[in-house]
Amino acid sequence: MDREGIINNFTPNEINDYIQTNHNIKDYMIIDLRSPANCRKNRLSNALNINYNDENFEIELEKLDKNRVYLIYCSWDAKSDIASEMMADLGFAKIIRMIGGISAWHKDDFLLEHDE
Repeated sequence: MDREGIINNFTPNEINDYIQTNHNIKDYMIIDLRSPANCRKNRLSNALNINYNDENFEIELEKLDKNRVYLIYCSWDAKSDIASEMMADLGFAKIIRMIGGISAWHKDDFLLEHDE
């Protein structure tokens, strides 16, 4: 299958700049690929949790608007790397993958949400 989507790899600083510049959350979606338990512990603000390890992962992706911009991350890099390739193959127009995952985001002292 020919890849249709464009994948960009952004550092946490570039992701933060993108979020600060694009105030309208309707223009993009943030996806946390980790388990629901990890997502509840800490996540980027407004992140949607779609668990990469869930058997319905691809089905959940298919429900999304392929023309939106998606910022995706996992714990480190492995899952987001594979998921970004999968999303591009499924026809998603633009995927922005956070290099280093939430670990790098946390290390750079950017804000995180968590459940109380």
